[in-house]
Amino acid sequence: MDLSTAIAAGLIGLVAGVIAGIFLRKAIYERDIENAHRQAQRIIAEAQKEAQTRRREAVIEAREQLAEEKKAFDKEAKETRQELIQLEKQLANLEDTLDRRSSQYDEKEKEIEKRTRQIESRTKALDLQEEELKKLLEKERAQLENIAGITEAQARELLLENLDKEMQREQALVINRYVEETKETCKRRARDILVSTIQRIASEEVSETTISTVPLPSDDMKG
Repeated sequence: MDLSTAIAAGLIGLVAGVIAGIFLRKAIYERDIENAHRQAQRIIAEAQKEAQTRRREAVIEAREQLAEEKKAFDKEAKETRQELIQLEKQLANLEDTLDRRSSQYDEKEKEIEKRTRQIESRTKALDLQEEELKKLLEKERAQLENIAGITEAQARELLLENLDKEMQREQALVINRYVEETKETCKRRARDILVSTIQRIASEEVSETTISTVPLPSDDMKG
């Protein structure tokens, strides 16, 4: 084998080795790429699986939280309804109490008005009696002025009669003043009863389960 042939053979072998190395490196590269692709697919699959797991856990947790919130809301709503029912009962009781007290007050007011009318009637009667007494005294005075030559005993008797009538007149005036004072007292006590009743009703708490009645004045105020 001459030199040129040997060189050619060496070149061919070198080229073949280079080509073989290239193909080997390509095969290794393709294998690495395949492995990397498979690893990437595995990582993606695991990530998707983990994401699905977390998503399911999040959904379950959200549902549980929603269920707890709904339970708490239902409990609060039930308590609120019970409070409203209790409040409605208390309001109904309060309305009944107010109606009853209003009826009692109306009856007492009617009684006071009746007593007032009676007092006014008695006052008018006393006024008439007073006028009659005045007229009678004037008449007697006129008669005394026209009488002459009366005895001492007769004058004393007339004086006593006049004093007696004057005392009756004074008694009538005293009675009249008493009637007026009684009427004013009744009116004032009626106003006090009204103000006291309104204040006591206004001061009551709606949240009280037992509502006490406001004591109305006894029959002592009638006198």
